[in-house]
Amino acid sequence: MSKRSKTNIILLSSGTLVYSLHYGPFSRYWWYSTTIENKIQLVPIRLGMTISIFLNSQEFIMRIVQEHSNHSQQPGYYCQAGKFFSNIEESCSAALTSLYQQIFQNNRKLSGPLELGLDDENIINQLLDGVLFQPFLVSFNKFQIFIYSLDNQTNLTFASSLVYIYHKKKCLFVQTREKTLYKIEIFDGSMLIATFEGKSTIEVWQKIGILQKLDSSALFELNDDYTKKQLELHELPTLHLNPERMRLSEIRNELMQRNILFDENCDRTELKTLLQQTLDAEKNSELLPPNQNSISLPNPSIQYTNTIEEQYPLPKGWAIKGKQKFGKKGGAHISKEVADLLKGYFHAGNANSSQRYQPEDMLRALNKKADNNELDRTQIPKLETIRNWISRYSIVIKKEIAEKMLTSLNNNSEK
Repeated sequence: MSKRSKTNIILLSSGTLVYSLHYGPFSRYWWYSTTIENKIQLVPIRLGMTISIFLNSQEFIMRIVQEHSNHSQQPGYYCQAGKFFSNIEESCSAALTSLYQQIFQNNRKLSGPLELGLDDENIINQLLDGVLFQPFLVSFNKFQIFIYSLDNQTNLTFASSLVYIYHKKKCLFVQTREKTLYKIEIFDGSMLIATFEGKSTIEVWQKIGILQKLDSSALFELNDDYTKKQLELHELPTLHLNPERMRLSEIRNELMQRNILFDENCDRTELKTLLQQTLDAEKNSELLPPNQNSISLPNPSIQYTNTIEEQYPLPKGWAIKGKQKFGKKGGAHISKEVADLLKGYFHAGNANSSQRYQPEDMLRALNKKADNNELDRTQIPKLETIRNWISRYSIVIKKEIAEKMLTSLNNNSEK
């Protein structure tokens, strides 16, 4: 393959670092290994990261979402080129190649990481911006052990993961040390299938009954000199969300994952308080974390009230005012037919959080209707337009809810 021109690659959005993804049990899938100045480093695959690249005079837009068809906790890669769309794939190479072949009708295979500039130092620096702790890999025997948490200041002092065979299946082994308790959780895909605990690395690995000839401390990578040094130096991150330590973008993302509506104009202090209250409520009610299960697309015909539209109607011909990165420049009007469908998708998620539509889900649903001749394809807005519509509509709904609460409080005070 000919050498690409790096000037054709643009990082449109660096996306967001999410604690539960980038420093959680499945975090090894959310970091990309690359070489910088002859040293292997891990770079975050950020949620919402969006990259533009021109191939054969055609612009391709790649966006990172959560989950694909085979795993709900791994990154999914979604590619768009004009009116063409890929499925959400397990790798950026698969998403880019499938769409390229669909458009140009050939068998050319593309290397997603290279074509998308994930070896570009400028892009790498942008993706590393704000990273408080950079996980690292340690080689032992035939394993690449992923170290993603080192913190002597909290109960959870160490966390690593490796991939190996368990009951004839390729599984993820997540190893943690909490004070003097050692734990190994084994996942088949995103499903936890076994948990073992012990007072030492030897005891916990003996309970599993495999890899008995190997040094159990080395499997945890507690013997590695670099790991020991980092364990002495680092205080971050913990696997527990701490709004006090989170950036505004990270707080916003955690709230959105939990289907918590908030005003776009709220400052960090207000959103930090809202997230902390939400976390406290989850802890008290022992709720499952968000996105624990894969999302199924709900029926958008769910009924919803029209009072929102009557009191706070969207301006006629409302369109995105920001830069339009998809297709032609300028805004894209949202027809009433499409707006009604978007509202149905939106309220379906409010009615049942397990059926929440992401912007990408809405766009796929609209395209499916067009494929079935239920909708004129020319009416389908761009992905960024849908995101802006969701933001605007969320504010409208929150305003109505707030006014209803205020009216209720006033009525109670008058009694």
